[in-house]
Amino acid sequence: MTTISKINDIDLANRLKVFRTTYIDKSQNKAAKKLEVSQGNLSNMELGKIPIRYDFVKKLVDGYGLNQEWFTSGKGKAVDKGTRKKVVITDMETLNTEFETLKNLMKILEANQNHLIGIVERQAAQLKQFEQQLNEKSDT
Repeated sequence: MTTISKINDIDLANRLKVFRTTYIDKSQNKAAKKLEVSQGNLSNMELGKIPIRYDFVKKLVDGYGLNQEWFTSGKGKAVDKGTRKKVVITDMETLNTEFETLKNLMKILEANQNHLIGIVERQAAQLKQFEQQLNEKSDT
């Protein structure tokens, strides 16, 4: 099982690009139209510049059969065609499936959170540099 600390947002970005070019469209512009997002946002997600939102992942899962385990960890196949056609046999089976889906979505959310924390840390470091430069100029 993949732990949250091992998930890297650039890995998610790379898997998004692989999934898009293989299962949606090789053209980023055409894929963006199909997915109802701007080409710029799709590009930024694929470059790891912006987090990949839950509703976007859900659209890939529901519309294109994205396997969430593959997306979060790289394990298994990118498309889980069988899961969409399976008939749920018992309530416990449904509960287990939903639980696994929620665990995978939590991995995505935590990866996005780590991405945002990195941005905040970089901005804090820049702010500290600016403050030091300002203090140096005011001392002279």
